[in-house]
Amino acid sequence: MAADSPAPHADLGSLKSPGGDTFPFRRQLSLRPLIKFWRGDGGGDGGGVCGALGAVVSEAIDRAPELMGPITDLSVLERHSDVVDALMAAVFAPAAWDQSYGAALMPFDLVSVYETPGFREALLTEDRHVRGHVNLDPENLKRARLRHAYKVILERVYGVNLQVEYPLIVVASDPATGLERHFRITFDSSFLDVHVVGDRPPFGEADRARLEDYFFDVTPLLETLPPDRFVIEGFTVIRAVDVTDQEVLSSIKRDLIDRESIVSHARFQDLQAKLRTLFRRPELHLSLAALDGGKVLLLNAGQRASSRPPRTTRWPSSPAPSTSRRSRANGRSSSTTSPRSATVTSSRITSWLRGRARSWSRRCTTRTA
Repeated sequence: MAADSPAPHADLGSLKSPGGDTFPFRRQLSLRPLIKFWRGDGGGDGGGVCGALGAVVSEAIDRAPELMGPITDLSVLERHSDVVDALMAAVFAPAAWDQSYGAALMPFDLVSVYETPGFREALLTEDRHVRGHVNLDPENLKRARLRHAYKVILERVYGVNLQVEYPLIVVASDPATGLERHFRITFDSSFLDVHVVGDRPPFGEADRARLEDYFFDVTPLLETLPPDRFVIEGFTVIRAVDVTDQEVLSSIKRDLIDRESIVSHARFQDLQAKLRTLFRRPELHLSLAALDGGKVLLLNAGQRASSRPPRTTRWPSSPAPSTSRRSRANGRSSSTTSPRSATVTSSRITSWLRGRARSWSRRCTTRTA
């Protein structure tokens, strides 16, 4: 069976265009939507404990008026870090600060302005850009970004609520071990506002009826709702959940469907890498052997730098196997494993490995629950 071609994965750094950002919407980093939340401008009960907390935060904001407008210099956030910490407590729970993965990003950009320690260590570069590879090709990644922007505009300006979800998985290397880690990521646009430049572009019933088609091809939306008529203000919240065990186990089970995964040296090396990730052991070496009476047939070994033919070794404690008169006359041992038996043995080992993968999957599911 031929190996499946790998799914396309885009480097998140590809959104940083060398010639400048090609994203068509104007954006402004601002804490104003978050400040409105604390002050209760969006409605809700202003009394009780929540009202008292909002009054304290509002008083602190009055002492830092720079935080009320568009933020073009990130040093403003550093100068008022105590106020920013208090504001962000509504976004990132202090009780889960050290265990969660989350960040506040520039609007529709992958540059963090505020993040938890776990997110900083696992998913940020030195220049605070989100790193890793996502399970989309570069073109679909750019289209998904545009669709999300139009989803926010349609909700804020036209009152059209769309359920657009992308099951995004980001794979990034662990700085400590070099092993891959898999994260399911979600974006929260709760703290984004949209301002219309000039008159609001019309968006009638006929346009609403074609929304499903628009989201497959955003070109009509670019013409109907020109990007230069909108300004997006605020920040995007990104949250990540570590799903390494589930993703790696699923990948191992898919690999073991194909016998080539234990016969091909390259595929076996890939299998070894996944087991290293699963067990968090960067030095783990995987070898696979078949027992045939008193002999061991080494089918494959991940630690070898180059592929060599399998060698047969004898267990020290095993008695020497007997040989028939005909095999002695022909000068060869009857205990030598034939290619057919090696194929059958490798198939049995593949079935055993699948069973072990299912067992680990059940353990991880129970542990997650």
